[in-house]
Amino acid sequence: MTNKKTITDKEASVLAPDTFQKLVDQREKNTPTFKQIFDIIYDEDLSKLSKSSQVWYKAWINRFKSLYNRKISQITLAGLQEIFDHDKAGYGTKIHMKVLCSKIFEYAVIHQYVSRDNNYTEYIRCDENKKSTKRYAFSTNEIKMLIDDNSDAAKIVLIYIYTGLRANELLSIETNKIKKHGDFYYFETVLKTESGIDRVVPIHPAFCKRTNFS
Repeated sequence: MTNKKTITDKEASVLAPDTFQKLVDQREKNTPTFKQIFDIIYDEDLSKLSKSSQVWYKAWINRFKSLYNRKISQITLAGLQEIFDHDKAGYGTKIHMKVLCSKIFEYAVIHQYVSRDNNYTEYIRCDENKKSTKRYAFSTNEIKMLIDDNSDAAKIVLIYIYTGLRANELLSIETNKIKKHGDFYYFETVLKTESGIDRVVPIHPAFCKRTNFS
């Protein structure tokens, strides 16, 4: 019986450098980009998740646009870390971004586009979990994604966006507090202001159009 011996890339490059280089070039040509791998795992796996989860995964991949057209074998830890260091997202979002990177590189390892040694996503550093005093408004695209998602969770977030309510105010709203003045709707919260007057909250016209108010 003949024993087959597997040689390393380094050994192959010494034994037959020209042939090895052709194989390397062909392998690199067939290697997918960062975004192409995301699209594959999205179709095979992520698309089966809830609509809200799909929305978030699409939002997280958008933070890696600078890597979209880079071959997965050409992406370095330094390149990934630079994105995390300059992204203004909070700690929680960056943790999800790191999970997404892990999924992409796991696929690349399984299909032998990169070696296990080149899967360094576990070494990506996220910001410390500090309580931030900064507040960032939702972008138009993010609001559109929430509207398109149409899940209960997305609707609650939209209520916060369109009304500016606090969580305890939202939970204490009574339907008889919703009122109309001309073409505009508003409601009075149960929680009173320091002067003892119910706080009046206008309802954004865009939100009214998606409800039974209009």
